Amino acid sequence: MNMNYKQIADLLVELPVSPEGRCSYFTEKRSQAKAFKLSGDISPEIFEKLLNLGYRRCGNLYYQQNCSGCNLCICFRIETNTFTMTKLQKHVLKRNKDVVCTTGMPNPTPIKEKIYLKYQYH
Repeated sequence: MNMNYKQIADLLVELPVSPEGRCSYFTEKRSQAKAFKLSGDISPEIFEKLLNLGYRRCGNLYYQQNCSGCNLCICFRIETNTFTMTKLQKHVLKRNKDVVCTTGMPNPTPIKEKIYLKYQYH
């Protein structure tokens, strides 16, 4: 699948919107999303464009909140290679030194995807 950005953007416009469900971010609101699955890698350039269009990723599922009359949920992107903690963040980390935190490469699995989708759409 060798598509350019315009072809992909045109396809994204045609994606159906999910049925309305409970909003995961605001309990008093209803939400909808556009989503699609890709079973392979995409180029960093296309991935960047998807992020810029408001798409998020969970494993091989790409989705965008698409709620009528609402734009309150905002994606935050942090450049991990250049991130430095603020004084307050360092203080919070020090106060919570008993909390164990590990990092690693993402490891999506079918069960994690099922749990995430249940959270997202219920």
